[in-house]
Amino acid sequence: MTQPDPTATPPPSPTLHIAILFTADPARSRAFYGELLGLRLALDAGVYFEFEFGGAHARLGLLARRGLPGIIGETGARPWNDGAPRAEVYLRYERVAEVIARLEAARAPALSALADRDWGDRAAYFADPDGHVVAVAEPLRQ
Repeated sequence: MTQPDPTATPPPSPTLHIAILFTADPARSRAFYGELLGLRLALDAGVYFEFEFGGAHARLGLLARRGLPGIIGETGARPWNDGAPRAEVYLRYERVAEVIARLEAARAPALSALADRDWGDRAAYFADPDGHVVAVAEPLRQ
């Protein structure tokens, strides 16, 4: 990879349109993100789902992993072998305790308890059905 030319005009700044997570069971993940986390379903294509965020133009997509090689090829579809999670979804809520109670009642795997974080949020971490990290947070009140 070549180094960028610092004198060149920078590319235009993009907006996030869709972040897509690859899932073994899209219907199970649909229930996790829709029913437990309260995201609003915008598209249901059976093996692919999209959720909208309140007031934002970005969406979260869930795509069946089995179709991934046909989209990005076999090499790109290989999992990481070091055991690290592949993605984190960071969601902010007004009343995060209510969301945590729902996740706990559904027995979502807890990764880190609710705690004040250095960056100004109170956040807890869970794993979704495919092992992606999901943070649920609220801003610390000053």
